[in-house]
Amino acid sequence: MSWLSATAVFLTVGLHAPPAAVPSTAAAPDGVIPGEGTSPYILDTGVEVYHTNFAGRAVKGGTARSQK
Repeated sequence: MSWLSATAVFLTVGLHAPPAAVPSTAAAPDGVIPGEGTSPYILDTGVEVYHTNFAGRAVKGGTARSQK
């Protein structure tokens, strides 16, 4: 097997589709009221982030997409 074939197999096995977007039902962290100066985002890992200045920027360890 050539290195090119091995690379193609590795990439095919290593890649997977991102999880489908699911409406969030999780509660906001203590002291945070969604919609009041916050922007809810969900990471590809399924972890929600509430931050006043998040603005859709990438987060270390994953990318974020708006829940709007």
